[in-house]
Amino acid sequence: MQNQQVVSTFAHLVDEYERFQGFIAKAESMRERYRNEVVERVIADHASRAEALLNELVPLMVDVDIAAQHAQEQVTEAQGNLDTYHMRQEERDLRVLIGELDEEAARALASDDAAALEAAEQRAEALGTQKDVLDALLVRWDALGRAAGILATSDAADA
Repeated sequence: MQNQQVVSTFAHLVDEYERFQGFIAKAESMRERYRNEVVERVIADHASRAEALLNELVPLMVDVDIAAQHAQEQVTEAQGNLDTYHMRQEERDLRVLIGELDEEAARALASDDAAALEAAEQRAEALGTQKDVLDALLVRWDALGRAAGILATSDAADA
């Protein structure tokens, strides 16, 4: 499965799992209003559905971890590209200041880099946003998994 598809599937499953856990919590909070058997039946139904989702979620955890590592690598690479363009810009400025390049030559070189720099900035921003979304998803899953007792503290730290 491709990284984006893995993350999308995982996000959907986490949403559904969270929804079922919410139903369980709401049913539990209404225990005093309804017969215990009714509340237990509703809780069991949603717990069963949540457990079925776990059978899909848990195997995806490895793929999501790989996707998170890949996202971090892409962000690091994009940031490196930006740093390269900024360093070239500083180098041009220094060459102008020391008189090696005149303003016209510097502008010509800068115009060559301008489009590439803008594209690199947009890519870095987009990748950073994607990574932030993935990180937020992993934080949600970490909280849900620990609350349900399916993620141990050491597992959560790795997620």
